[in-house]
Amino acid sequence: MRRAPLARALALALALALAGGVALAGCTGRPGVEPSAGPLGGVALTVYDPGALRTISVGVLMPPLEGEGSEYRDMAEGAAVAAFRFDQGGVSVRLVAALDNGTPEGAATGLNSLLHNPEVAGVVVASSGPHLAPALAAVPASGTAVVMPYDRGGETIEGVWRTGPSEGAVEARLADALARKGVAHPVVVTPAGQPLDTLPAALPLTWSSAPAGADPALASCANPATPIDCLADRASQALAAGRADSVVAVGAAGDQAQLVTALRSALGQAQVPVFLSPEALTPTFGRGLTTSGAVNGDYITVGPNTDDPASQAGADGQSARLFFEALRLAAGSPKAFNVFGDQPFASAAQTADIASHDAVVALVRAAEQAGTTDAAAVREVLGGLGLDSHRGLAGPALDFRQPNALAAASVVVLQATTANPGQRPPAGAGQARPVFWFAV
Repeated sequence: MRRAPLARALALALALALAGGVALAGCTGRPGVEPSAGPLGGVALTVYDPGALRTISVGVLMPPLEGEGSEYRDMAEGAAVAAFRFDQGGVSVRLVAALDNGTPEGAATGLNSLLHNPEVAGVVVASSGPHLAPALAAVPASGTAVVMPYDRGGETIEGVWRTGPSEGAVEARLADALARKGVAHPVVVTPAGQPLDTLPAALPLTWSSAPAGADPALASCANPATPIDCLADRASQALAAGRADSVVAVGAAGDQAQLVTALRSALGQAQVPVFLSPEALTPTFGRGLTTSGAVNGDYITVGPNTDDPASQAGADGQSARLFFEALRLAAGSPKAFNVFGDQPFASAAQTADIASHDAVVALVRAAEQAGTTDAAAVREVLGGLGLDSHRGLAGPALDFRQPNALAAASVVVLQATTANPGQRPPAGAGQARPVFWFAV
C-alpha cells in the first residue's frame, strides 16, 4: 500500500527503533547511497530510497488448485510475506498474480500477461513441470527477469534463474544421504527414461500410470490393485529377499505419498529408510501421509534448510526466525492478503515458504540497485547480484551470476519429523501440518 513520505519515514523509524538497529549489507556499486537494511535487525525490509521506488510490482505465476504444479500453490504464499515485510519498511511491493492452469496453453497465456505488463519489474514462476516449457521459451525476447524457486529443469534459458536445488545437486546429496544411513542397495523408482545414474539400483523401477502389468518392471507383482501398489509389492519382495535395503523415490509428491503408504502396508513392521526427491517437501506429501496414517516413518529428502525447524538453528537460524515472525504478524494483520489478494493472509499461513519469499526479495533488490522498475534494467542488474541474509533473504545465499543461483553446498540432507517447532500461528481444523523437515 502507498503511504505519504512523512508517514513512511515515521513507520520506518519506528520499525528500526523496535528492531534495535539494522545490519548493513556490503557495497552494492551505487555511489552516493547507503546499502539497504537487511533483516538481521528486524522484520521490516526497506530499500535505499523508498520515495524513488514508491511501488514495485512483481508478477507471480501461480499453479492451479489441482493439476500440474499444484503441489506448490500453497507454498508460493511466501511471496505475500515478502510484500508484507517491505510494506513494514515503507515500500509498497505489489504482487500481480496470474494463473497457469497447469497446462502449456494456460502457462503461456499467464506468463505472457506478466512478461508484457509494463508495470511488472520481474516475475516469479511459482510452479514446476513440463507444461511450463512453451511459456519459458518467450522469456529471452521479453527482456523481463524470471525467478523460479521450485523448478529443477536442467535447461539454461536466458533471463531465467532457478533458486532451488539443481538436479545434479539433488542426485549428489541423495547419494550422500544413503551413505550416511549405511545403505547401498536401494530399490530406485524414477520417471520412465530418467534413471539416477549416480545411484546403483538393486531394483530399478519406473512410475506407471498404465494398467498394472503394462510396465515390464511390474509384470510379476502379486498385488495388481494399482500401478503404485504394484511398485510397492515388487519393492517389498526385493527387501524381504535381502536383495535391497532401502527405497529411493523420485517423482511427484502425491505419487511419493501413495508409494510410502503402500510400502508400509506391504512391509508391516519391517520398515526401511525411504529417500525422496524434494517434491516431498511440499504440503501435498504431508497431506497424503495424513490421509493414509503413514506419517511416522524413516523419511529422508534433500534441499535447502528452510523448513520450520531451520528457525531453531542458533545464530544460523536468525533469518528464518525473522521470516516466521513476519509470517505471524501478517497472519494477524487485517491489511495482509494472499498472493491473489482475495483472502486474508491468515488463510495461507500454514504453508507459505521461504523459497517464494526470497524470490520476491531478489527481484526487489534488483530493482533497488537498478534504481528503476523498468523490467529490462532489473533483469540486467539481477544477473550480477549476490544476495544473502543481510539483503533480506530468509534462506541460503543466492548467486544470480549463475542460472542456478543456489550453491550445491546449500543443498543438505533433511529428515522428516512430526515435531512441530511452533513457528506458525495455531492451525485451524484440518490445517495442521503433519510433517516437518530438519537438517541432519
